[in-house]
Amino acid sequence: MKTFKFLRILFLAIISLSIISCTNNGEDDDLGSQSPMPDKGYKKLVQMNMKEGGDVEERCYFNYDKDGILTSVDVADYGDGLFEGTERFYLKWDKNVLYFSENGVEYEEYYKISDNKVVEGLWSTNAPKFKYDNNNRLFTDYDDNFRNIFTWGEGKLIRANYTYESVSESSSVIRTETAEYEYSSSTQERCNGFFPNMTLYYGESYEFCAMPWMLGMEQQNLPQKIQKEGIDIYEEGDYTNIAKDLRNIAFAYTYYDDGYLKTCTEIETHTQNVGTEAECISVIESVFEYFWE
Repeated sequence: MKTFKFLRILFLAIISLSIISCTNNGEDDDLGSQSPMPDKGYKKLVQMNMKEGGDVEERCYFNYDKDGILTSVDVADYGDGLFEGTERFYLKWDKNVLYFSENGVEYEEYYKISDNKVVEGLWSTNAPKFKYDNNNRLFTDYDDNFRNIFTWGEGKLIRANYTYESVSESSSVIRTETAEYEYSSSTQERCNGFFPNMTLYYGESYEFCAMPWMLGMEQQNLPQKIQKEGIDIYEEGDYTNIAKDLRNIAFAYTYYDDGYLKTCTEIETHTQNVGTEAECISVIESVFEYFWE
């Protein structure tokens, strides 16, 4: 599980979710009042399995109330094919604030929502902020240490630039990465509904896999390849270490009869060069399975 998450987190997923404004009767607070989940016409993502090396590592179950509002996500973990346990992550919609909790009592993370999008975290002064372009696509998200910048074209993500910097009195760490998205020019892959994985590639939680439009990452075009080039620079006193890595991710898809995505197979080839050390190459195959209602 931890390996699976690490490969996708650089910088934490919601279906059939958007937000519509309600009339303010003068008694609401400054945030106003909104209804969290009008019907967008999509099927609901109810389960997503993630496999690595042929064994199921995680199964995510998305739970909705009678009105179709996402209220919790159950994540079942497997190690070497053996069941290890289940965690439940709770969501609470309160006007235009979205709360996340691991126990249903204490809400550790909560986001302000405006114009049907998550615009900032409210749990700390350094919580991330999100900005969108004129087409409601995510343009950038950032905090004091990192920033992602996204470039869109013809309804699909084509480039993402990531920068992370951490500086102390004695040392500094800088990470930069560029991800280029490629799509088939002849028979472009495209699904009904949406591609749940888009938010996972940039560190967002599983909850947003079922509602990617809350982060401006809703997309029906399916990438054929992602190429990521990264550089890590570590400095401490007179010592400097530079590590470079290249990740190539190739995709293959299958579909249900109605055009919704059934599986996504990712084959990631990772090449790393640290200082003068020889290249280290690994190849990892991951398979996602999706279930819709």
